[in-house]
Amino acid sequence: MKMNSAQRIQSDRSPSPQATDEWIDIDEAAKRAGKSRRQIAYDVQRYVKNGMARSAVPPAGGKAKWYIWAGADFPRFARAVSQSPAPFDLSALTGQQRGTLLLREALVKQWRAACDQCDDRTERDVTADFLLRLNRERGLRLSPRTLQLWHSAYRASGRAGLADGRWLKTKPPERDDDFITDLEREFLHPNKPSRRSAWFAASTLARMAGRPTMEYRTACRYLAAIPKPVSVKMRDGDDAFVAQCEPSIERDYSTLHSNEEWCGDHHQCDVI
Repeated sequence: MKMNSAQRIQSDRSPSPQATDEWIDIDEAAKRAGKSRRQIAYDVQRYVKNGMARSAVPPAGGKAKWYIWAGADFPRFARAVSQSPAPFDLSALTGQQRGTLLLREALVKQWRAACDQCDDRTERDVTADFLLRLNRERGLRLSPRTLQLWHSAYRASGRAGLADGRWLKTKPPERDDDFITDLEREFLHPNKPSRRSAWFAASTLARMAGRPTMEYRTACRYLAAIPKPVSVKMRDGDDAFVAQCEPSIERDYSTLHSNEEWCGDHHQCDVI
C-alpha cells in the first residue's frame, strides 16, 4: 500500500507521542515558540497534514490531547542544543542601542521566569500582570505579542535576535556580474520602473541566458546603494537633477537696499 508524505513521516516516528521528549503538548510548544497556546492550537490542523501533530491519550489517562513533533527536523519546536547563545559583539552598537538591547534581554528573562514560577495561573494572566507592573514601575508600555516575539528571537539567536535590524545595516557585498548590470540598467530608465519590475526583468534575462539570479530583497539592497544623483539623473532627467542635486547659490539679502534690484520675469515694467 502506498503512503503519502504525512504517513511516511509518522511511520518513522515513535507510535507513543507521550513516551518521548520529541513529542510535546501544546503548552510546551507554546513556551518554546514564544507564542500563546491559542495560536499553537490554531495551527495544529496544518501540522497534522504534514505529519507534525497527532492526538493521543496522556499516560495518566483521560481525554486525548494533541502532541506536536519537536525533533531536530522541526526546529521551530526543537529544544535548543546549547543553552548558551552565540556571542554578540556589543561594540558594534552605540551606547543607547546597547542599553536598549540589554533591557530587552532582561525583560524577556524576567517574563519567562514569572511564567515558569506560576503553575496555578495561565500564561496569559501572568503576562498581563507583568506588563501592568512594568507600566506602573518603569513607564514602559509593551504588548504581549512583543514579548513573545522577543522571546522567540532570543531563544533562536541570543542577543543578536533582540537587536534591531536598522542598527546593523551593512552595505551589500560586492558583486560585479551580469545580473547586477542588467538590474541597474532596467532600474535606471526614464520610464521609472519599480524595483520589483526591474528585478523581474533582470531575472528573466538571467534565466534565458542560464545565469544565476538574485533574491528580491537582496536586489533591493543593491538598488538602494545607488547614489541619489545617479538615480535622479537617469530616471527623472536633467531638469530634476539640476533642481534636486546640483548645489544652489546662496546670497545674503540683508546686504540689498530697497528697490536696488527689480525682477520682471520677462515682463516689461513701467517704473515711475
